[in-house]
Amino acid sequence: MELNNHEIWASYTKLLKLSSLDLPFKTSLHIATILFELERPYRAIENERAKLCKKHGEFFEAQDMYAIDMNNVEKFGAYSSELSELLIMTWSGDFTFEPVEITKDIVEQYMGDFATLLDKFVKIC
Repeated sequence: MELNNHEIWASYTKLLKLSSLDLPFKTSLHIATILFELERPYRAIENERAKLCKKHGEFFEAQDMYAIDMNNVEKFGAYSSELSELLIMTWSGDFTFEPVEITKDIVEQYMGDFATLLDKFVKIC
């Protein structure tokens, strides 16, 4: 399976959240194998996103982090443009995992959190 960087970046933290639910052990293990396969690409993408924040943002000592000033049209525009370029790229290499099967009641209960996972990462059983 081929994934773009946005699919990896947006899904990884949602899969982590899904893995924290009280699920049957086989389901939890399946989610763990997907997370294992996505972890290195996710960290690389997140690392590049952090570099873009540092490049275009300002450092805030109180929070010990860089942030983008959305009111600074030039810097925010440059950040958004480069981030978009990063996220639309296809990750080199195929992924071998199958979507994890989740019961309909869990999907319905957490639909807002996990809707973007359906099809490639989660399948309703």
